[in-house]
Amino acid sequence: MQVKISWKGEPRPFAYVQCILGSSTVVEAKPLQALLEVLAADDIRRGHVVTTRRFGPSAIKLAEEKRSTLLPGDAFLEKLNALPPAARLEIMKVIGAVA
Repeated sequence: MQVKISWKGEPRPFAYVQCILGSSTVVEAKPLQALLEVLAADDIRRGHVVTTRRFGPSAIKLAEEKRSTLLPGDAFLEKLNALPPAARLEIMKVIGAVA
């Protein structure tokens, strides 16, 4: 698991985010299935998969069935850019992109 999201001050996360990089152009169901297994084991209800690529039909179908969020890279950047500057800066600090 790459990112665990919790409410500020809460120790237990309410969601997990799996980031997928690589040279293949399409993400299919296998990495999403792995995320769903971790979510079930940790009793977490929300799962999100972010990639710089696009999602294939099997991943889209599984995400719809399990109510998981798939976020291709362009949509992720759009959401990130829509945040207030202070929130973007905080995220950049967390991921180490800004000192």
